[in-house]
Amino acid sequence: MKRFLAIAAALAAADAQAAPLDDAINCANYATIDAVCREQKDPSDPLLGKLKTAAGVLHGRSIRIGAQAGVSKEAVGALATIANDKMTNEMSRKCDNIKVLRDQFEGTCRPVMDQAYQDTLMMIDEIMKRKGR
Repeated sequence: MKRFLAIAAALAAADAQAAPLDDAINCANYATIDAVCREQKDPSDPLLGKLKTAAGVLHGRSIRIGAQAGVSKEAVGALATIANDKMTNEMSRKCDNIKVLRDQFEGTCRPVMDQAYQDTLMMIDEIMKRKGR
């Protein structure tokens, strides 16, 4: 019950940021599920590292967007869990029907996932330059 009250409070407090937060959570979950399904299908898939990096960055970004809207990390996590459960249910069994999610989220989330990965590469490059490597 506490979890649902926290979610309701988060949604009420974050009305102006609801759409960006929802998008961030959906793309983070989609990236995670896409990586899990690709890894199950082919553990040597060359996109796995990129997808896992993007998923991590996007989960962090959703927490940051939530914080900007006054939503706690815990509430963002609870919202992410609900979104993940919904996505998993839409797929039937975890990876048997990933196409359902790809049809729904690929167009909007793939550019965000690619940008998250590129941002990570630039950040790593900047850190290496600062360390003189």
